[in-house]
Amino acid sequence: MLKQLCFFRKRPDMTMAEFMDYYENHHSKLGQKIGKPSIPNAVRYLMGQRGEGHWRTTQESAVSLIALAEYIAQSGELAADYSYRASLDGKVLKEGAVNRDNLKQPISIVMALADLKLGGSQLTLQRQAAAGQTGKGRLYYTLRMRYEQDAAAVQALDQGIGVAREYSAVDTDTLSPTGQLVTQARLSDVVQVRLTLTIPEDVRYLAVEDMLPAGLEPLDTSLKTTSAAAREARLDQADQQEPYWWYFSQTSIHDNRVALFATFLPKGTYHYTYLARATTAGEFKSLPATAYQMYAPEVFGRSSGATFSVTGP
Repeated sequence: MLKQLCFFRKRPDMTMAEFMDYYENHHSKLGQKIGKPSIPNAVRYLMGQRGEGHWRTTQESAVSLIALAEYIAQSGELAADYSYRASLDGKVLKEGAVNRDNLKQPISIVMALADLKLGGSQLTLQRQAAAGQTGKGRLYYTLRMRYEQDAAAVQALDQGIGVAREYSAVDTDTLSPTGQLVTQARLSDVVQVRLTLTIPEDVRYLAVEDMLPAGLEPLDTSLKTTSAAAREARLDQADQQEPYWWYFSQTSIHDNRVALFATFLPKGTYHYTYLARATTAGEFKSLPATAYQMYAPEVFGRSSGATFSVTGP
């Protein structure tokens, strides 16, 4: 539900009964009149906050969808009937008609940065009623720019959470870490991945994700096919001896990454370690490990990127 809040000040010479009477007969009607034009702007703002078809968190997505569903049902936008045209520097990129039949189909236009003028380009979006159309409905649009960066060149960033990552050699016989930092391994070798999380304040709903180089694959110790000597992934607090694994309510092991989720994590420095095996030869670049609060994603951190090599046996 989209709500508008209006604040009115009571004159010192008015009693509360007089103020309430004046509000009911004047202020409330004024608020309704002012609020109608602002609701579409609120909807436009919500639509503009999406990324990859959803909002930043599961909570934001759920609340936003509920509000938008109620708005659409009352606004009459489901009866859309208009034409559109998108042009760049006078050249038509795409045009067409929107109606009940295709209202739910998103329209996507992808362009290369090289197609934009160095001095600036002009994008024009037009919405109009063609012959035989009612002109009902609204046109929503979002503009985004994406670029790729060399994963190995990404620098560490601390925006409330510190994240560091290391790769260490593992004894092939005992599968115990040797403590020697490495940037390469031979095929079938096992390495230990160590993430260090620095949490200056207590956090809730923390997500941690570590992307592995394509030549490494994490060992899932829950599988019977994994050697019994392999150590399970664990989380330790730097100034304590006992493991703090119970803070993380869910751990997901995939072939290309490991993800952790904690409902609550006290402030402190933590080390999370797990084992990975070299499965493919080559030189690979690894995306940074990241940690962020799910419902406050502006609080986050990432490690630096890395390059890892896997050689033949």
